[in-house]
Amino acid sequence: MHSQTTPKKIISYLDLFFLFASPIALIGLIVMSIILWDGFNQFNRLLNDLQMGETTTAIVNGSSEKFIFFDYQLPDGTESYGYTRKNYYPNSVIMQLTEGASVQIHYVPPSEWINAANGGEVMVATYDQETTLYYGWLRSGPWQFWLFCWFILVIHPDILYFGFQNPSQPANKKKSS
Repeated sequence: MHSQTTPKKIISYLDLFFLFASPIALIGLIVMSIILWDGFNQFNRLLNDLQMGETTTAIVNGSSEKFIFFDYQLPDGTESYGYTRKNYYPNSVIMQLTEGASVQIHYVPPSEWINAANGGEVMVATYDQETTLYYGWLRSGPWQFWLFCWFILVIHPDILYFGFQNPSQPANKKKSS
């Protein structure tokens, strides 16, 4: 008798949990979808800003675990700096960007940084195709929570039908005399 009720109780508790979690999951799915879409738009805006910006020769100044730093000269002769993220490029490209190396970069002029997506960020011009193929913004989003919300809605889609009138049951209409 004890073993008979345990699996049924667990399943009924899970079903009850998913029933009450489905309204929250719907809100979570919408919010997480907006966050993921925003990550895509931010990266696209950065690429557009850099490709519409200017191109110059830069010297690799150094690197850290996640970034490569550049020094370059603006057309008016003033020195400027910039950085790029290592995860935009394959390892073979990163190995070529050693300290002191000279490379062509796309950059947004410092006077436009306030309007740019990420002021100071640059893109190595000879490898801009690799940068446009970067999908890290997709992996860095809240995918686990988004999939969990989707899973809950697949199991209990009841909240999606809220306000939906069943055509097999006609609505009670008052007759006007």
